[in-house]
Amino acid sequence: MAEEGQLFEAPDGNTLRLVRITDDLLEMEATYSGEGAMPPPHFHPSQEERFEVLEGAVTVVVDGEPRRHEAGEAFDVPAGTVHLGAFLDRFDAEFRIATDPPG
Repeated sequence: MAEEGQLFEAPDGNTLRLVRITDDLLEMEATYSGEGAMPPPHFHPSQEERFEVLEGAVTVVVDGEPRRHEAGEAFDVPAGTVHLGAFLDRFDAEFRIATDPPG
């Protein structure tokens, strides 16, 4: 079972740490080394996601539109919206992901 504080580390240097797990929210912090594969285009039928860039910069594709976000910026992905999990900038980045409901 997943626990708050649990850290997942990929061989390419990417990490995912579970920050908060409640009945209404899953909050994670991730670091992206600029290497390795990320999830393909996908959507969550009943989950909204909120991303906050903590360090670095990311470019994401949400509903077919590329968008660049830098440290201090946040963006939402509504439930049912196709988004590309690949962060296209080849920069180190750290970001927070909140999923509601946690699914």
